[in-house]
Amino acid sequence: MKLTKIIVLMIALIPVKSMAVDYELSLGQTQYKQSNNGTWFQEAFPYTVDLNSINWSAGVSHKFDSVPRVRAEFVNLGKASADAWAVPIDAYYNTNSNECVGRCLPLARFQSSGSVKGIALTIAPEMKFGDFSVFVEGGIYIFRPTYSAVVTNVRWTYEAEPITVYTKHNTTTQMTYVMGLVVRYKQVEFVARYYDVEAADDDVPAVYLGAYSASVRFRF
Repeated sequence: MKLTKIIVLMIALIPVKSMAVDYELSLGQTQYKQSNNGTWFQEAFPYTVDLNSINWSAGVSHKFDSVPRVRAEFVNLGKASADAWAVPIDAYYNTNSNECVGRCLPLARFQSSGSVKGIALTIAPEMKFGDFSVFVEGGIYIFRPTYSAVVTNVRWTYEAEPITVYTKHNTTTQMTYVMGLVVRYKQVEFVARYYDVEAADDDVPAVYLGAYSASVRFRF
């Protein structure tokens, strides 16, 4: 199901009487959790991995009478990337010993990147401490990851001429969990979350296995 259809369905399911919602915007920092050795980089050879990105979200929330605060928001976790020199055939590299299996093939350059965007649906019980409120938040994250790579100087044998290979992650919409902690003071909230995201249901995985985020949310 496409994200646009999911958004339309969410709106259709909101009762008319509950439309008095809080509008929210947030901005913060994402720290992706690095994938395993051998996924777009090999520890024996030079590589750089950039797992830090700006994140933002926009959404609505509402405090129903009988349940904790319910929130629906679009969340862009930002970009992750890797730039590495590596043996182009996995079978020729041992990730445990970080050594080539036999003679090393000529190294290829792997430049890969991707991003995560989706819809978060959460519920957050509130605990009040004077002017402050603390929320323990949990829910689902419906997302569609993207990941692509350009691999240059690829040689499948020692004598072959180098070629360039282009590949990308093709996936369907996925659903996972999100959990976090929120501290509110007046109309401002400080949010820490973990998203269990990865692009692993295809033969082109991502360089990340999850995402931590810290952000400031403003309510209107």
